[in-house]
Amino acid sequence: MSLEQEIDALNDQQRHTLGCIAMNEDGGHPQATLLALIRRGLIVRVDVKDGNCTIHHYETPIPVHIAWCEWCSKHFQEDNESPDSESVPVNPEIQAKVREILRKGKQ
Repeated sequence: MSLEQEIDALNDQQRHTLGCIAMNEDGGHPQATLLALIRRGLIVRVDVKDGNCTIHHYETPIPVHIAWCEWCSKHFQEDNESPDSESVPVNPEIQAKVREILRKGKQ
């Protein structure tokens, strides 16, 4: 299965969480969702130690980040409509950030 197919197979919460993490907003997500994304290989947990404290940070590997951007470019257009016949629910803030990234890439 390709990375884009993996993204297609995600449920709404998983897709939302993946989008947040791809945009470096990795806090406050349900543990079960994070574990599901880790099992699929779509995110990795990075532990940062600071003295006696360990901070868990989540990241998308570069190939997954690229696949996420490509997936978004196929599912969102400038006019807020999905090119697919199906609605793709994603957080509007993330959708706006993706559009901004895509616009910068066209310049």
